[in-house]
Amino acid sequence: MKKYPPTNIRLFCKIFEWAHLHYEPNTGTWRGFLLQLFCYFNQFIAVLQVFLHLLNTVCRSFHYMPEFYQMLAEDSAMIFCYFKVYLLYHRYSEIKYLADFMENSFSNADESITNKFRVKANMTCLVYMMSVFSIWASLVFQFLLPITKEELANRSMVYKTKFPSRRTFTNLYIPYVDESELAPMIVLSIFEMYANFVLPLTGIAIVGLLPALIVHLEGQYKILSIRVENIGKIHTDRKGRLIHYTNIETNEVHILTTSDKSRRIYLHKNTRIRIHQEYEQNYLKQIVQFHQKLLIFHDKVCCVPSLEIIRVSNLNHKVSLCCFFINN
Repeated sequence: MKKYPPTNIRLFCKIFEWAHLHYEPNTGTWRGFLLQLFCYFNQFIAVLQVFLHLLNTVCRSFHYMPEFYQMLAEDSAMIFCYFKVYLLYHRYSEIKYLADFMENSFSNADESITNKFRVKANMTCLVYMMSVFSIWASLVFQFLLPITKEELANRSMVYKTKFPSRRTFTNLYIPYVDESELAPMIVLSIFEMYANFVLPLTGIAIVGLLPALIVHLEGQYKILSIRVENIGKIHTDRKGRLIHYTNIETNEVHILTTSDKSRRIYLHKNTRIRIHQEYEQNYLKQIVQFHQKLLIFHDKVCCVPSLEIIRVSNLNHKVSLCCFFINN
């Protein structure tokens, strides 16, 4: 049986590394040391953007309340996003462990189910990613629209810059610097172009991480539920041959040959019942071990603070499994 295919969780880890918001090179070499410094530089850029935007809200936007409320909402969103980035930075090894666990320990016993939920996970992540991209694109489109006379008058009153028609993508405030002048405008534009490329890229990875985990787990529980449905039934393969499962996670089976069947006919009835009961007990034991492995994965996920919502999913899966046993 093939291993569980690579998940999009691995892609999210790579995005986090490509954005250089987390990197663990060999700092004993000059290249590794410079890459680590570049990672710290990107973290500094993110913090600086949040700080300058918050400074603009506190020092200038309060002169006009609609502008103040809008800036306050943007501050809240930026602080929340950076908080998530900060958590993932310090819990990156645990996120990577989850990706390794899924690829090395998840069951691929039914490839049709695995492929179905892998496609579903990719599509779900794509929807979430497109939502983040749509928000970012709408902000860019709004920025490119011409400024109305009323908005120009409001900006002149609030920001008191020399050229109110010149504006940056996000309103940043540097004390004693007029950002509407040419030199500061160029520097801030380059700064924002870089920050608004790195952070949305990381935001896409953060938003798609949790839905992907839930969908892949759903696929594992689907495989588990099929095994649970087969408790007490006669197990056969697609060709109708009698089989005994030796490992339900890897779909390893022992095919009962004609000689095995003939030998069992001559066994005492109680002996045949005992052999069948031993197999049923072993089959049930495999199901319990499979379920325990999924619960271990849940516990690892719940240790990551940025994925605390998975606790709700964990409870829902347990309740669903209990309801299944009760109804059947």
